[in-house]
Amino acid sequence: LLSLRQRQDAGVSMACLPATAGAPGQRWHVILLDNGRRRILTGSTRELLLCIGCKRCVVQCPINHSMSENGAVWSPRDHLFMFLLGQNPLMDTCLHCEACRIECPLSIDLPGLMWTARADYAAKHGRSLSERVMGNPEILAKAGTLAAPVFNAVLRLKPAQALVGASLGLDTERSLPTFHRETFSRWLSKNKGEAKASVSGGRGKVTYFAGCFANYYQPELARAVIKVLRKNGLEAILPPHECCGMPMIANKNMTGFRRKAEKNIRTLASLVTDGWDVVTSCPSCALMLKHGYPGLCGQVEASLVSQHVSYIDECLVRLGHEGRLVHDMAEVTQTVLCHIPCHLKAQDEGSSTLELLGAVPGLTIAAVNATCCGMGGYHGYRREYSRLSMDIGRKLFEDVRSAGADTVVTGCAACGMQIRHGTGVTAIHTVQLLERAYGLDRPGHSGGRQK
Repeated sequence: LLSLRQRQDAGVSMACLPATAGAPGQRWHVILLDNGRRRILTGSTRELLLCIGCKRCVVQCPINHSMSENGAVWSPRDHLFMFLLGQNPLMDTCLHCEACRIECPLSIDLPGLMWTARADYAAKHGRSLSERVMGNPEILAKAGTLAAPVFNAVLRLKPAQALVGASLGLDTERSLPTFHRETFSRWLSKNKGEAKASVSGGRGKVTYFAGCFANYYQPELARAVIKVLRKNGLEAILPPHECCGMPMIANKNMTGFRRKAEKNIRTLASLVTDGWDVVTSCPSCALMLKHGYPGLCGQVEASLVSQHVSYIDECLVRLGHEGRLVHDMAEVTQTVLCHIPCHLKAQDEGSSTLELLGAVPGLTIAAVNATCCGMGGYHGYRREYSRLSMDIGRKLFEDVRSAGADTVVTGCAACGMQIRHGTGVTAIHTVQLLERAYGLDRPGHSGGRQK
């Protein structure tokens, strides 16, 4: 329509543009090409059209260099737009780190838009066996718990690993999480009487949203949380709750997510109304409770719950600011590298972890790393993304090796598995360091504030 000369490096002023030849009775015709935007404008992803193309999301996206098309780096907005037009098979590469949402100057919820678009597509075209199984880890965990020693032994055998890998599309070079016969919930039931006695003069009450991984695969972490909370005079209970729903969203099951989320919202809202605060040790669970539930479920109760949710490090730091954190800790003469997971950065909670580590006497923080580990929950287990996952985590692995630290501290269990796979170093949670400093890691301890 317009014949403009090529733009120069120094820019072109309006006065330099070629003049338009005029003619008596001349008419101008403006042609609008519908490239799918009208359909998007009337749909659930209309927020996508607010994007101004500043590309801030691209800078922080850990997979942008791997999601280019024809040599051009696409933004998450570009990938989503082309996916809606049916022309982009790369959407499943997304790690759901939420960096694009945090960086967006217009606060466009790109992760939410992508989750909804992928779930809508799967509802019409179906989901794979791997997506169905990996999207409901609680069922797998419950089955594995029933015969934990047998399951663990079988899964160490190469033929069994090959069978599971072929069935679910998993990388057989990766070690699967270990099942435990005694889950955290079973341990807590056995220690319930002692717990009530140990906080008889309680200074607050919290309900611990343990989540799937801490309950089934990492019960030692969940036990540490309860012990540390009791040590600081807080009454802590485990509410009946479902999986937070993050794995379901990541595996395109929005209906299943909402079903679980609504159950959790009802339970937690009732407890919050009765004066309980909610604490979780999982960054992803915290992110869903704080941001995911209000944004994707839209219930008044979800907003109520989100206002009373704290990540465990955040909760303990708040106690410190109020002068209520117990400081009778033994020295922990170790050097650590502190890794801040993506889902903590999305909540602006990395500083709480650093402040809490600073309260442990004798502990030296050799380095801090806030880069994406590349795991993306169970994403790195998938054969087609495993190599990409390791490539994204390379910077973190290099920092771990060069720091010369005794151990790595990270709040995310998936990050911990990735760090171990990439470096051989076992990572622990901040609360496990506190458990050691308080002397609560010895057998027979269930916490309790000293009088």
